[in-house]
Amino acid sequence: MPDFIKDVSSKISKGIKVAKAKTKEFADTIKLKSEMKETEEEIRKNFQRIGEIVFITIASGNINIEEIGKIVNEVENLYRKITDIDQKIQEAELITIKEKYGDDIIICSKCKAVNKNDAKFCVGCGTSLETEKEEVKICPTCQCENPKSASFCRRCGRAI
Repeated sequence: MPDFIKDVSSKISKGIKVAKAKTKEFADTIKLKSEMKETEEEIRKNFQRIGEIVFITIASGNINIEEIGKIVNEVENLYRKITDIDQKIQEAELITIKEKYGDDIIICSKCKAVNKNDAKFCVGCGTSLETEKEEVKICPTCQCENPKSASFCRRCGRAI
């Protein structure tokens, strides 16, 4: 009987720990997604500013490349910020997953299923997990990781 009580107590403790981690992840994720939306709005406004500047300068005959260049640099920095926020969201989600399943896991990039580190294929979709260890291309504009076969960045569309 005491083993039964210890087992139940252990499961309850683990459940509470996972619930706390999930609550923290949820709060952190909402905050980060809000920050990402604000950053995306800044990018949209900067694109609008570039369009207005181009229109005005073409209409007046004086193209202001310097001002446009500054805004382009700002947009590139904002794309980097979005990549950082996205990474933080993924890290928060991974902490919760590790609380639930332990550290010895690999997440399938295709279906997001949790697999043991020594698995060769995903239990959720059958994709080879060896490809999870493949090289990636880093976008020079927004620092986003892309598959090595990519010709263009999946986040900002720049040729890589």
